[in-house]
Amino acid sequence: MLMIKTRFLLLGLLFMNQISFSQTGIFHWADEDEEMIHNRIIDIKQLSDQSLVVLSKLEDENYENMFPAITKMRTNGDMILSKFIERYHLYELNGALIQPDQNIRIFGTEMSTTNGLTPYYDWISQLGLVIPTKSTMSAQPTFIGDLQMIGDAAVILKSVINKSKKYNLIVNKIIPSLTDSVLWTCKIESAHHEEGNKIVFLDDGAILILARSYTDETMDHFTAVIYKISKAGKLLWSKELSDVKDYFSHSLLTDHSGNLIYSFSFSDDENGECHTMMRKLDADAKMISEKRIDGIRSNSMIQLTNGNVLIAGCGFVDYPEYFLTKAKNLVLSNSDFSVVNEFGLSSQTQPETDFPVQEIAYMPASSEYFCATLLTDGTVSLGGRALLPIKSDPLKLLKSPRRNENLLVILNDKGEL
Repeated sequence: MLMIKTRFLLLGLLFMNQISFSQTGIFHWADEDEEMIHNRIIDIKQLSDQSLVVLSKLEDENYENMFPAITKMRTNGDMILSKFIERYHLYELNGALIQPDQNIRIFGTEMSTTNGLTPYYDWISQLGLVIPTKSTMSAQPTFIGDLQMIGDAAVILKSVINKSKKYNLIVNKIIPSLTDSVLWTCKIESAHHEEGNKIVFLDDGAILILARSYTDETMDHFTAVIYKISKAGKLLWSKELSDVKDYFSHSLLTDHSGNLIYSFSFSDDENGECHTMMRKLDADAKMISEKRIDGIRSNSMIQLTNGNVLIAGCGFVDYPEYFLTKAKNLVLSNSDFSVVNEFGLSSQTQPETDFPVQEIAYMPASSEYFCATLLTDGTVSLGGRALLPIKSDPLKLLKSPRRNENLLVILNDKGEL
């Protein structure tokens, strides 16, 4: 049986001491548990009252334990509540879902003592209470890739071991509840191990699935593949992007004109600096154009209300012996992917300006974005992490330990701070 421990904190002095409030739209904070020193935001959703639900992944120093944390807050940085769930055996945490009743559902994959990988879900009320549920253990090893709402229904993307001992994709459309009523199931057969990454909905109700297809039995090398499923759950076509190999991350969206935009980050530099390739595809995933964007590793991509595309991840600062990652986002023109504007964290911005100059100069803060969300008013929220001093001691400025704090940045509707 999993050991579960929950903590519920309302807004108060304890939280006020932990959050750095900002007039610029940059916020950072860490969980109060001193053992969970690696904090990062992996998903941001918005409730009907316009408040944000921020899902964080908390890990200990050796990355041996992983726990989810939910923070409910307003876009001006005011904290409403926080929920920490101590979940042992959690293998991966993927995202959060706002259900029609406005309850929060977080999802991922956990390790079972009997079947190996199995789906993980927790339901949390708006008051921060964990809602008791039945076990979600699967009959076969199962890895959850994505879960997205479409109207009052939801679509779940899974990788499940089949009879040939291959991880293949299964897509379920459900009516979300504590028991999840299944409307249809689409099984996507492949001779390779495949890992589902992202669900994209089209205007006609069809669904695109972005996945990773492994090209060897050891699962060391892989390429990208896109599947299209009808709104009734029938597989229509597949498109392997065979020239996209061993990338760091990739993303897919459909733009206002019905074309697809696909991005992937990669490195062809022995020093480890990463770049991003932007591709425009037609509705059948055939190439229209592409452009390489140097110096940024993109982890997330959204389309702004004006049609431009925002990518978010990290840039690279060249130090004598290493590259330092810095959270960075670019706004690109949808027509030719030219750079419209960009913003990156630096020693002249928060969160680094919240600490003594000597301390940051000795060990500059690294940072990175992992998710981007378009909010209902057209503004943008970016979530990630920043490696910062745990506690400034005037006598030990150069020796203070570091931890990764949650990093939240709010941009306007043009993708500007």
